[in-house]
Amino acid sequence: TREDEGVAMAVGASMGGARSVAVMEGTGLGYCGLILSRARIQCTPLLILFSHPRGGLGERLAHHSTSMLASAACLKGLDIPLVVPDSVEGATDTVAQAVETAYGQRCLLAVGIPSFIPSHRSLTP
Repeated sequence: TREDEGVAMAVGASMGGARSVAVMEGTGLGYCGLILSRARIQCTPLLILFSHPRGGLGERLAHHSTSMLASAACLKGLDIPLVVPDSVEGATDTVAQAVETAYGQRCLLAVGIPSFIPSHRSLTP
């Protein structure tokens, strides 16, 4: 399946009362415009967690620029707020607060995970 199908399943689960998070690599976010617009209009709470956000510090691979542009355009065009943690230490709190905000306010919210967070030594076993 593709990322848009995963988001559709998360939206359906959320409509059924489950707390859902759609997790994907940043390239896939560009496929999700139609289902995200539907979820936004319905006020379906959902957290979108994706990698390679535009402007993420530590991104050294130029080919990620395409996914950054597509994901930024999708979020901006649908007026979905994006939060990017600026430190490894703050990432967990950022995600926890984003979940509470999305479900408390019944809205869509995106958290972009910069490349330095998954590669940080304290997060690897």
